[in-house]
Amino acid sequence: MPLEIQIPAFTQAALACTVVIAAAYPLLKRGARSYLLRKYTCVLDLEQLGKARKGEKVSGTAAICGGSVAGLFAARICSDHFERVIVVEPEAWTHTVEARAPPRFDTREVQGNGSPYNTINHKRSRVYQYTAVHLYQVLLLRFARRLFPRFDEEVKDWGVLIRCADFIFSLSGYRMRFPDAEEILMGPRRSIEPIFRQLICEARPEIEFVHGTATGFQLAADGSISAVSVRLADGTISEIEDCALAIDCTGIAQSGLKLLSRAIPNLPTDLRATYNADIVYSTLEYPLPLGFEETLFKHGMPKTKGSTGVFSYSPSPEVDTRMVALTRCDENTVVFTMGGWAVDMPTNLDEIRTFAQQVKNKKHIPGYFYKALDLLEPVAHLGTVFEARVTNCYKINYERAANVLPRNFVAMGDASMRVNPRFGQGVTKGAIGAITLDSVLRKMSPTHKDFGKVFFQKMTPRTDGAWTGTRFADYAAPTTTPLPNETHETGWLMRWYQLQVFKTIEKNENAASAFWHILMFLAPPTDIFAPSIVAGVVKETLWPSS
Repeated sequence: MPLEIQIPAFTQAALACTVVIAAAYPLLKRGARSYLLRKYTCVLDLEQLGKARKGEKVSGTAAICGGSVAGLFAARICSDHFERVIVVEPEAWTHTVEARAPPRFDTREVQGNGSPYNTINHKRSRVYQYTAVHLYQVLLLRFARRLFPRFDEEVKDWGVLIRCADFIFSLSGYRMRFPDAEEILMGPRRSIEPIFRQLICEARPEIEFVHGTATGFQLAADGSISAVSVRLADGTISEIEDCALAIDCTGIAQSGLKLLSRAIPNLPTDLRATYNADIVYSTLEYPLPLGFEETLFKHGMPKTKGSTGVFSYSPSPEVDTRMVALTRCDENTVVFTMGGWAVDMPTNLDEIRTFAQQVKNKKHIPGYFYKALDLLEPVAHLGTVFEARVTNCYKINYERAANVLPRNFVAMGDASMRVNPRFGQGVTKGAIGAITLDSVLRKMSPTHKDFGKVFFQKMTPRTDGAWTGTRFADYAAPTTTPLPNETHETGWLMRWYQLQVFKTIEKNENAASAFWHILMFLAPPTDIFAPSIVAGVVKETLWPSS
């Protein structure tokens, strides 16, 4: 007789459970990953961006208050979903042909704290950082490519750069390289905004632009916004009636909150959270000299996929309060961005040199940075300077008042949140709002009683990482005035953990990849707590590297 092996029932059940778990694990892992991506990022929502709406468009008018980048993005999205789209913008110049063309501004002389300097004499008075130069996140470029198939060709004609973001970063004194970096946009706001305005007007000529200012919300019996009052340029009052959706894109004016406060007596008065970071910076632009990059390569500048010689030193204010960056504005312009927390702003090459020499981590300002200053001396008189001071950072917690807000009101961009500009997240934040709006509109109409509530609940976790991360970092600066009921110690654990991650990032490719993807709004912030990264932090804590 063959030998029969008796397996206890408990063991059989345990083995069966093990087999089921092993088979289900990949599905559970993919499901968890999909959930985190949808909750904390817009990556998966990009797939449907720009596609025609299923069924008929929403009847009525989408009234967009504000025509800067957030308003332009919102208008493009709404044109896929609404019968009529109106953008209300108070600045007259934005309604001209010049506002849709490559910038051609002259300069004017400014008397700074030291010697006089030239600054760009632009005409966009309502956008404070209009001449500032930024490196934008990958998400913005993906957003643009989805909506405008020929985007790369269009921006090339404008001189704006699209380069791989494999740059040389030094964060809190630790050098970082990102081998799996993707392409990003590089350029000044004075080029980025007109590009999008032109592309959107060409793609959706039915969008109406009104020169005026939104001055009031008229509420219907059910509490929704039925009309938006607009004071036109000639002083007369007009009404945008049959309002299906009202969108606040008025930037730092935050007009939506003011208009809601007048229309809704029981609106909470503590929705706006504000702290003072006292961030200052200056951008200095110079013509690119012949052989500039080739000379810097000879003096030690690493060759990267982006091949634009971008270098950035951005410390934690616990370590230093000075930020230094060398980058490019376009094919023909070199840019220095210098600033930090309550520091002096350089306005010429000599002051840049002195500023960089005062950085505490001197070994992280490479020699080729100073060589770049030498090469620019012959064109120093052709440089232009922009000085910026950003004091108040804020977040309007609309999600807390979702039950009393009009169902057909949303806000995005700086109209709902303003953060420390050192990572250049403002424009991408506007794109996040637009992508989120598109995803909600594909699932429900603004006539749904929970439309606004769903929008704010969905957008909040996607932008809160920028708000929390920059706020906690700013609290390390002694000159920052924290939020009420918070102190400089608030966020110390997150700052400590991040610093430990930075210490391991040169040797840990998983940590480098996770940080880069989070920085680019491509991955959930939870990725920074992956087991391999936590293990690296534990190792660094117990056995610190030299």
